[in-house]
Amino acid sequence: MQQILALLFFLAAVLLYSSMGCIYRQSQLKEEALDAHRPLASIPKPLQDQNTTAVLDTPPEAGQKRELAPMYEPSYRRGIYLHNRNSHNLTKLQEFLKYAQRYSINTFVLDVQPKMVDADKVEFLQRHGIFVVARVVVFPGGLRQKNPDPNYVVKILKTVEDASKSRFQEIQLDYIRYADTPEIQKIPRKHKYETISAILRQAKEITSRYGVLLSADVFGRITLNHDDTIGQRLELFGDYVDVICPMLYPSHYYNDRYRMGHPYETVQEGVANTKNRLKGTRVVAYIQAFSYQIRASGLSLEDYILAQVRAVYDAGGDGFILWNPHNDYERAARGLLYQELSSR
Repeated sequence: MQQILALLFFLAAVLLYSSMGCIYRQSQLKEEALDAHRPLASIPKPLQDQNTTAVLDTPPEAGQKRELAPMYEPSYRRGIYLHNRNSHNLTKLQEFLKYAQRYSINTFVLDVQPKMVDADKVEFLQRHGIFVVARVVVFPGGLRQKNPDPNYVVKILKTVEDASKSRFQEIQLDYIRYADTPEIQKIPRKHKYETISAILRQAKEITSRYGVLLSADVFGRITLNHDDTIGQRLELFGDYVDVICPMLYPSHYYNDRYRMGHPYETVQEGVANTKNRLKGTRVVAYIQAFSYQIRASGLSLEDYILAQVRAVYDAGGDGFILWNPHNDYERAARGLLYQELSSR
């Protein structure tokens, strides 16, 4: 009897070990399948030759300089936004670089307020094949008076210049608009356009002096109208910026259930309209990588992101930037893999 029990125990152990081996192999095959769908075609050739998947190095010591990767602008941007805390944290930057290498992300948008990101970290990202953009918030929440404080405008323009000196390849102006409130709606729209134009013109003078690109973010609804109370108009921005970034989050089309529930159609429409109206300006759309109000679509967050990625590509856009306020981009991987396969 004891021999029979021993034999049964032995057989059970063999079956358990075999089952665990199968599960492990399935996990390996899944990882291999993901890697097989990660072509390097979207990474510029000079950066491929530098083996950007090597172990990440660290920024140079103060005063030291290293050779940089070519200062390229991606033909199609695949970007993520990083808030100011992560932009200053080397450990976090290394983690996001690993994510970028896995999913062929080629653009980081870094907050440079309240603290400027130093040139060493910008160069560190560039050495690993990242096009680095500085996000400068002009009027947090929008301008709430008829005329901005001249001293405040000088401060913002100094931030633009400091970012240019820190080797950022592009300066992106956000919240360059009036507040979207009933009180501000009373200010003549012509005056608002003139105020916004004056700031854009001065910012462009600075970036041109340093050989840096200028971009700006606009509300998604600006792609649908030609006159708006917040002082934004596509054609006005097109006179000054190299890149326009419409924020096409479907969740933010308030009181429009159709656009909130149809992420593909909403993003495709916004990109196509912008491309048609601004012939000489590159269109890089901000898309939604957070779960707010996605229930209206009936989609999971992964499929919601995938729909937006497809829409930008299908509309002929020049790329996209994933926006998640917490910088959590793991669930965006499916959409990123889709775009890689589409662009081959």
